Amino acid sequence: MKVNFLRIFPLLTGLLLIAQSSFGQYSYKDQDEFKKYRQAVELYQKNNFAQVIPVIDEFLEENNKVYQSEFRNIRVHAELLKAQSTLYNEDPDGEEMLVNFIDKYQPDPQANEALYNLADYYFRSRKYDLAIKYYNRIGQGTLPADQAGEVAFKLGYSHFVKKEFEDAMEVFQSGKNVRGTYYHDLNYYYGMAAYFEGDYDTAIRSWQIAQQDKTYERLIPYYLTQIYFSNGDYQKLISYAVPYAKESGIQNQKEINHLIGQSYFELGDFKNAQPYLEEYESNSGTMRAEDFYQLAYVQYKNGDYEKAIPNFRELSNEKSDMGQTAMYYLAESYLQSGNKASARNAFYNVVQYPENMPLRENALFNYAKLSAELDYDIDAINAFSKFLATSKYYNEAQRYMADVLVNTNNYKKSIEILESINDLSPDLKTAYQKVTLRQANLDLKENKLDEALIHFNKSLKYAASIEMQAEAYFWIGEILNRKKNYPESEAALNKYLALAKANQSTHTQVNPAFASYIQGYNYIRSGEHQMAVKALQNSINEGRRISFQDPTDKKRLNDIMGDAYIRIGDNYFQMSRYNQASEWYQKAANEKVSGYDYALYQYAQILALQGNTSRQTTVLDRLVQEAPSSKYADIALLEKADALIQSNQMAQARNPLQVLVQKYKGKSELINKAYFKLGLIEYNLGNSDQALNYYRQILSNNPTSQESTNALAAIEEIYVIDRGNPDAYFQVLESIPGMKVGQRQKDSLQYSVAGSYYNNGEYEKAVTAFGEYLNRYPKGFYALDAYYNRAESNVLLKRFDAALSDYENVIQRGNSSYYRDAVRKAAIIAFNDQEDFTRALKYYALYETLVTDEEERFKAQVNALNSAFKIKDQAAILKFADKVKDNPLANDQQRSLAYFTLAKSKIQAGNSAEALRDLEFVVGHSNNEQTAESRFLIARILYENNNLTEAAVKVKEAYTQNGAYPQWVAKSLLLNARILIKQDDLFNAKAAVEAVIDNFPGDPEIIAEANALHAEIKDLEAKSSRIEKSPQNGELELDYGNQ
Repeated sequence: MKVNFLRIFPLLTGLLLIAQSSFGQYSYKDQDEFKKYRQAVELYQKNNFAQVIPVIDEFLEENNKVYQSEFRNIRVHAELLKAQSTLYNEDPDGEEMLVNFIDKYQPDPQANEALYNLADYYFRSRKYDLAIKYYNRIGQGTLPADQAGEVAFKLGYSHFVKKEFEDAMEVFQSGKNVRGTYYHDLNYYYGMAAYFEGDYDTAIRSWQIAQQDKTYERLIPYYLTQIYFSNGDYQKLISYAVPYAKESGIQNQKEINHLIGQSYFELGDFKNAQPYLEEYESNSGTMRAEDFYQLAYVQYKNGDYEKAIPNFRELSNEKSDMGQTAMYYLAESYLQSGNKASARNAFYNVVQYPENMPLRENALFNYAKLSAELDYDIDAINAFSKFLATSKYYNEAQRYMADVLVNTNNYKKSIEILESINDLSPDLKTAYQKVTLRQANLDLKENKLDEALIHFNKSLKYAASIEMQAEAYFWIGEILNRKKNYPESEAALNKYLALAKANQSTHTQVNPAFASYIQGYNYIRSGEHQMAVKALQNSINEGRRISFQDPTDKKRLNDIMGDAYIRIGDNYFQMSRYNQASEWYQKAANEKVSGYDYALYQYAQILALQGNTSRQTTVLDRLVQEAPSSKYADIALLEKADALIQSNQMAQARNPLQVLVQKYKGKSELINKAYFKLGLIEYNLGNSDQALNYYRQILSNNPTSQESTNALAAIEEIYVIDRGNPDAYFQVLESIPGMKVGQRQKDSLQYSVAGSYYNNGEYEKAVTAFGEYLNRYPKGFYALDAYYNRAESNVLLKRFDAALSDYENVIQRGNSSYYRDAVRKAAIIAFNDQEDFTRALKYYALYETLVTDEEERFKAQVNALNSAFKIKDQAAILKFADKVKDNPLANDQQRSLAYFTLAKSKIQAGNSAEALRDLEFVVGHSNNEQTAESRFLIARILYENNNLTEAAVKVKEAYTQNGAYPQWVAKSLLLNARILIKQDDLFNAKAAVEAVIDNFPGDPEIIAEANALHAEIKDLEAKSSRIEKSPQNGELELDYGNQ
């Protein structure tokens, strides 16, 4: 109850009467001399205190009579008017002036009146300590009875609001029996003080007197109700108070209804308690924590769970036994309402309290089960692993944990937990085999071969499943093959094949066909050609027994079987068993397996060895016609020409060579060789001028030193020997940049030193010698060879900076036999070693235009896209992403990469909405870190567009399916918290943030974001909380009777 002060300042009625009576004793002249005094009195009565002060000052200064003894009362009263006006005008020295007045004139009645008014001023200003001080200085018996009653009331009330109930009762006692203005007030508050002192009988007697006043008649039922409640007379309270529950005019009727509801609660009558407690809540802005708990518990017991939830939630920050119990019932209410996610968070809150171990353990088990059910795998695993063997939940927790460990996406965390357990149960041993195998497969997918090997080997520790054991041996063999450890690869694959026979299971990636295929390559690398043939034939036989439905799997199987045909042919070729080799090459060509252009080329080689020129040229024609973009097409044309030349069909040999130089110029390294053969043909046909033309084209086409040497020798033969015109030959020599007659021999000798070191594998010396040659002959005859071979030497010495520089020198010289290879190697070094993605993009983009082989071109496109993405080159991203995603050679992972880079590019350009479709493709067609990021980005875009409902669905997919990538789990949980904040669900938002803080301590950036968001949520909770705050000054807030 709050004090209601009606009067602002007291009128000095007693003193005014004194002043007025004094005026009657003096003449009219005297009264005129006191005109200023009367003016000040009138201004004071109108509360114009600021104007009183100067008028009194003038009066006292100008009127000497006031200092005569007969006018003393008027002077003293004038001084009092000034002092009190200064106080009421809130001048800084007002209080001091009035205190000085009191000290100066006590025991004068006017000083006593001043003392009263000073105390009253402090009382009305709620400065109760000072009010008490000055009320106590008023002399007893110096005030009229009614004023004495007022002083007793206000002094007692000052003690009362300061909760000094014993002192208040003593003061109230002194005046409560005197009938006057404050008679009922004194008895009412005397009863209140007695009530707070626990003296209920005295309280009731005093209230019976106070109840005679209509003001207090409305208040007494509340306090009697309180007394009955304090005494535990709940049934008596109900009988007494229920009639007042709806009666109009009753003070504190809301509180009376609350006490009725609480009484029903104490009697266990929750049904009757609920409406009273709900009415109290609906009419209260804030309530005590205990009141929220009582109401929520009643609603919970009555099955009104939806109503109970918000009231229990108000207690989520209560650090007490009541707060812990409230969170448990909140969890149960959520479960009954079907909201398992919120129930899970409430159970988690229960566990955070340090007390009540049985309740915490029960909550932890429920939290773990719900986490498992809702796909919060890591939370479930962490929770289940906390149960000790002595717990009644232990066995069940172990079974649940085994299931979760197997089904989680965060395999590393599962492995860490399992490896921390000393004695694994059979269920957990099976789980360990599964999760280590799955982590190994994930490592393999991300090309982390060393980590994959570790985890595949770990999976063999407990051989609970033969099928999983076989799979591990398969991949160990495959990885070791990639790492060129062929003997160990062979051993692992033999173990797989033995287990596969017993198991008879077929997998799209792990099966005997693929294992025998890899084994065949092991034998090839070891030079065991007969064993390789056997393994590859086994691969083909096993492959014929497999039937895949998925087009991608079918294509992979067909490619492997096709390659097996070709490699069998190669192995027979190596063993010089040409008939068998021809048979397998023809099978590959006739079935048009992937790479059959190579099979045709090899078959043509065998025909050449067997002297079957006619058949050879037919096969080479077929290769060029059916696979014009094959990397063997140019050499096929060249070899067809050779075959025709050997058959003395010179004129006919022109055609394939002319096709070669016209169709493949800028793409083939054989152009200068074709020009040379065309020159020879024309020379042999007697067309020496045409021959010279072809030879000169070699010299202008960036030739290697050998190509230049051959061309110059042919030119020399025509000009010097045939025509006897050495000057013409010298002119040709002079036309070569940096080459003068007489220098060529020195040039050649200098280069031959470096070439000798290079050919002998002395690369350190070769680098030095090539450098010396280039310093002396920067435009020398062998400069191109020197740059290229020095680059190759530096690569072998792992000096990639220097190698890249030399490859770039080769590239800058334009098209040559080295050109395409230099571009490819420059791109590889720039990307892998230098991580200079601008240069990598430049060279991969160039290489893509040079190659004729579709697979090589596609690889270049993928690498160009990766480079463009690294440097955020939007134009290049769009260009190569379109090429990759539309390329028929692209698999789902590669298309997903293209769509992912497109999406990121659109997001960076501010077109987030357009990125959604691209991101959805990534999520639907891949399963790697880019997939995890894509799930997060989809949810974030929806959130930024205020599509909160759909964003909530997508962010849940993100944090439950991204388990293998903790960073994206954490980011998704924080995004989920932001969504929940916008949905005004601070309880679950805080739970999401706390999950990040608890489970991802190793990432400072994420933890900083989580802490900032947690602080924001706490601030919002504080602003929206309805928990009542206690008064800060410790004073009671009460109604001031009838004042």
